[in-house]
Amino acid sequence: MRTTAKQILWPVRGVEEIAAYHDATPDTASQTRTYAAPFALNVRTRGAIEQRERGGSRPGMKTVTGVTSDGGGRWLWSNGSAVQWPDGKNISFETDKTYYAPDGSRVIDLHAVPRITASVGNAPEAVTIATIYRARLFAAKGTDWFCSRLGDTEDWDYGADVGDVTRACAGNVALAGRKGDAITAFMPVNDAALYIATARSLWCLAGDPCSGELSCVSTEIGVSGAAAWCFTGSRLYFLCDKGLFSVAPGERPVLLSSAIPRLRGYEGSFMGHDPEEDALHVFTDVPATGNTSVASDWYVELGERPSFWPTSFTLSARPVSACRMTVDGVDKAAFLCADGAWRVFDRSVACEGASRVAFGPFRVSASDDADGFLAELHTTLAEQSANMTAKIWTAHSAERATKLAVAGTGGTSFTFVAGWNAVWRPRVRGAWAVLVLECETGKWSFEAMRAICKHLGRLRP
Repeated sequence: MRTTAKQILWPVRGVEEIAAYHDATPDTASQTRTYAAPFALNVRTRGAIEQRERGGSRPGMKTVTGVTSDGGGRWLWSNGSAVQWPDGKNISFETDKTYYAPDGSRVIDLHAVPRITASVGNAPEAVTIATIYRARLFAAKGTDWFCSRLGDTEDWDYGADVGDVTRACAGNVALAGRKGDAITAFMPVNDAALYIATARSLWCLAGDPCSGELSCVSTEIGVSGAAAWCFTGSRLYFLCDKGLFSVAPGERPVLLSSAIPRLRGYEGSFMGHDPEEDALHVFTDVPATGNTSVASDWYVELGERPSFWPTSFTLSARPVSACRMTVDGVDKAAFLCADGAWRVFDRSVACEGASRVAFGPFRVSASDDADGFLAELHTTLAEQSANMTAKIWTAHSAERATKLAVAGTGGTSFTFVAGWNAVWRPRVRGAWAVLVLECETGKWSFEAMRAICKHLGRLRP
């Protein structure tokens, strides 16, 4: 009876729901190529206990204190200072979407819609979205967009001298001879370009609106809503009904993943970029069915190959808006939650709720038509890790083993503790296996795992 040892590696490719099962895992200990997990919840590649890329539970959320609201549409510093545009004019927002950090840093949600006033000309009315680009206030209504004079958010005189390149101006995003769709998002990319999106089209305004060029980037993909995008400093990321895309000026939009059919954007979707982790927080609100609603939230680790991790939150602590805030001198992604509190992810706080990750499916036997016997599992967790429940399912096929693990019924279980663990001898038979590590509460990090497999004869019914 031939025996082999296999290293069970952390699935650094994240979750892939429609990937081929046979591509999921190395076949021998000498192979080190990356693979994905069939499912996971509240985990990340970087361990929660130490800043090492070995896998573990996601950090919990810490409440940011000291933020106050005047009840009239403004959030204030502790000294009571009011929000101002860069030109010094006070702006009052229709909703509480102008925020201040406890240390006095001003945080403005660019998706908020201000009360637009005009000292010159006629300000657009009943606008749906607004943003600041090149020191101009942009607003949208239907397929039309409007922008104020350069440096003056109250000058809306579109009839100024045509030679005045700083004048207020307006335009639309409808193709010639077509009605067009309503504008759903303004997405400024520094001062280089402003992307203007509808639900099914994407446009790029390169340079200043009076002297630049507006071009159609795509007539097939758009942006789901005013907050369903974020800019990382180098690339723009956005959600549409076809998935998560990225784009940069001068390039065509790129689909980040086709392996997650649930990663789609809807009107209430929003995103935030985490500069500390170089990752995206994606909140994709799924339309309500009857009196129930379902939310599918994701954490996307960027890099050469993005990885996708599902996340969950308690109802009261689920984020409803995202922005960037300086907390304790560090630039962080901050979230306004359903209970009205500001929160940030913090490694000193344990994950709220359960976390789990599925390893595999990995081959126990020597080939698809051969049976196998999983004899031993040698496992090491971080020294300060919480205890974890391990459960394993085996079957004649990778697909069947995965379906059993997803159902969660049956299986053979064991408890792992912090640090090096005594050898677990599952003694289960099957050609393929899926191992699930789960923790109900607490922080944990994965270190290493090795499986001892014995190869048997041909598979039999």
